[in-house]
Amino acid sequence: MKKVLVYFYSKNNLGDDLFVKIITDRYNNEFSSIVTVSNKSFDRTVNLKLYSNKAFFVLSKVADKILGRRNSMLRHFAKERSVFVYVGGSIFIENDNLAMWHKEAVFYSQLKIPYYILGSNFGPYKNPKFVGIVRDIVSGAQDVCFRDKASYELFKDIPSVRVATDIAFTLNTGMFESVPKQTKTVIISVIDAYSRFDEVTADRYEREIMNLSRQLVKDGYKVTLMSFCKYEGDEIATQRILGKMGKKLQESVSSYAYTGDINEALGILSRSEIIVASRFHAAILGLVFGKKVLPIVYSDKTLNILRDLDFDGPIFDIREIDKFSGRKFDVSSLRLNDVSKQKKLAEKQFQELDKILEKRK
Repeated sequence: MKKVLVYFYSKNNLGDDLFVKIITDRYNNEFSSIVTVSNKSFDRTVNLKLYSNKAFFVLSKVADKILGRRNSMLRHFAKERSVFVYVGGSIFIENDNLAMWHKEAVFYSQLKIPYYILGSNFGPYKNPKFVGIVRDIVSGAQDVCFRDKASYELFKDIPSVRVATDIAFTLNTGMFESVPKQTKTVIISVIDAYSRFDEVTADRYEREIMNLSRQLVKDGYKVTLMSFCKYEGDEIATQRILGKMGKKLQESVSSYAYTGDINEALGILSRSEIIVASRFHAAILGLVFGKKVLPIVYSDKTLNILRDLDFDGPIFDIREIDKFSGRKFDVSSLRLNDVSKQKKLAEKQFQELDKILEKRK
């Protein structure tokens, strides 16, 4: 049976952790991964071995610097595996660092085992040369499946490139169907807007989340602010928003921080009636669980996939936060979206892996 080296964003981000849960639940194969943050859910995953030796990380960085390359640890572990799978969403972001991306392309060109890239989108980027670098990476892959049409259009001439939709649509929700649903319950996923936008925009975003929370409480809803990723500042943002509330409102609004228990976090989302989604996967999981979803997005990646699935409902963009009023928005106007087609389409993300790995029965 093939041994798989799986690479993902290992910062205890609910969306990325969910990808790993889905792929290890799908196959019997032995998976291994190098992680920077431990995860309590993965400790219970019998076919997944995690490596997080800090000394090894340091040695790897030293080796990278001396040799002028990237991913020394991945190179080492790939020697004893037969397949490399990179599963992630926003994995092709330029970040004004073409030198790093040139090294990344060299890493893939020197891999001695076939590699697969699943669930990603492309961008944002500024330099056209970045597109060329990524073309080199995807051209050498056994299979690349994007999750949105906008990304696919840039690379569709490459034979190994396909498009489906987000991997999270394949989540088996069976275990959550018996979870009691709570009416008049709203989950608001928040982000640290200060790390992404100017101070005026970020402050306005947080104040509108506060205003929306106040209006929801006034209308009889139970409100929970939810952090998907501590590393990216969600928890800090939650505390800032709570701090902007008066004492009475604070006592009526709760918070939840994802710290690695995937099923616990999914259970909380599945029990809600409405999900206000700043996080990409808050929107996707809301749709997967059949919830009313209000997207308040921070980038094109969410806009693109919502357009792909013909999302029926309002979408607000933090980059144009002046168009959103938490005081005036009426959540009773939100509608349910049928995503049964997306759930079938998402299965195609694994079309090529299904041919070489042992799928669970």
